[in-house]
Amino acid sequence: MTCSLSQAENEDMLDFLMESFDLSPLKINHLFEGIVETSSATGAYGYRLMPHLIQGEGFFLACFRKNDGQATFRPSKSKIRHTQESAWNSFLKTEALQLIQKEDDFYAISAAHQAFYQQTQRAYKWIKRGIALGKMIRKDIIPDHELAMYQAVEFQERVELDLKQALMYLKKDTFVLPETPKGWHLASFQGLPLGWVKNLGNRMNNYYPSTYRILKQNILT
Repeated sequence: MTCSLSQAENEDMLDFLMESFDLSPLKINHLFEGIVETSSATGAYGYRLMPHLIQGEGFFLACFRKNDGQATFRPSKSKIRHTQESAWNSFLKTEALQLIQKEDDFYAISAAHQAFYQQTQRAYKWIKRGIALGKMIRKDIIPDHELAMYQAVEFQERVELDLKQALMYLKKDTFVLPETPKGWHLASFQGLPLGWVKNLGNRMNNYYPSTYRILKQNILT
């Protein structure tokens, strides 16, 4: 029941309930004068009590029967292609995760939280969702810094930096990585991950976030 006569707050919400839960709409056969029956896109019945036709304020109501007796949300199937999901397998195991795509950005949440996420994202604006994996532009992946910090990351191509290189990296400077294959590498210092680098052969691209970089020049003095 609502105190609104807006379609967005009434019939559209009936469609949301029908699509989200195992429900059967109930029809009221005997209506009093001033009650107008409506129908949503999914066939759910709604009843508008028009304030100019009844004695009292106008409002809207609808009735449903739970078919299974439980309020169980049915999550929709992921629209992420198998090839897209497989592309992230070199970075982390995706079996227990649910991948989320927002345009070119990919995120990962626990598969156990998929239903909760899908159910609440329609009503709330999510500021942060799971682990930011990175961007996938066509077939090219640009991993996010969050993925480098994720304790379950399993990326095998790693490069261990010495103290001088680590400080240069944290200042977002560039330097040469000799005898290092081309491509993405997880840079680390004393076994602790620092972030991503992409070795191009004659130089490397430093993907440490600019907002985190060390600004002080003589950090050891």
